[in-house]
Amino acid sequence: MIIKCIIIDDEPVALNIIERYLKRIEGFEVVGKFIDALEATNILKKERIDLIFLDIEMPKLDGLSFLKTLKNPPNVIITTAYRKYAIEGFELNVIDYLLKPISFERFLKAVNKVSFSNEYSEQKIEADYIYLRADNKMIQIPFDDINYIQSLSNYVRIFRDGRSIISYQKLSHLEKALPSSRFIRVHRSFIVPIKKIQSYTGAHVEVNGEEIPIGGHYKEHVVSTLEKFEA
Repeated sequence: MIIKCIIIDDEPVALNIIERYLKRIEGFEVVGKFIDALEATNILKKERIDLIFLDIEMPKLDGLSFLKTLKNPPNVIITTAYRKYAIEGFELNVIDYLLKPISFERFLKAVNKVSFSNEYSEQKIEADYIYLRADNKMIQIPFDDINYIQSLSNYVRIFRDGRSIISYQKLSHLEKALPSSRFIRVHRSFIVPIKKIQSYTGAHVEVNGEEIPIGGHYKEHVVSTLEKFEA
């Protein structure tokens, strides 16, 4: 699947750098470059756009204000020279927040999250497994092999019998990729497979002999979901 991108930045140099980076990565196509956020509105109405690279401080309309005008925005990666907008950006569910000057290595980590997201949307319809990037390769992980998944800030650790795999991405992104009929988030830092929950209380679930805490925010959903399986 080709990921269609547009780049919005009032600096021509920044536009060219991002376009040049994308040409080095397979599976991405730049369908438009704009120095003004308002100019991008028409293409978003006419074409399927999967990803926007969006600067913040621009004339006429800043990037975050533009993002708020979109009813169903595609994936967005912020590209800016300013740290001060990071919290607001992530509150708008952007995929990543890149600070200029942007190295290719950091850029690659950001776009990998987007490619994962698109791959997952197709996989989870039929597949019984998921691919995760680890050790510089894509690794197939069958759902039945997963004991639980733990967040490590911008990484996730997938625990399997006797071993674990660490992949660069946020737990919230992986959560969207996993089938909700098979996995449940029990804590801001943990996702577990439902069928591997051996016992539970209002405070924790037991998986493979380990106690995983239930967060207060998730307690009602976890308990109501597991109660459906009670005899």
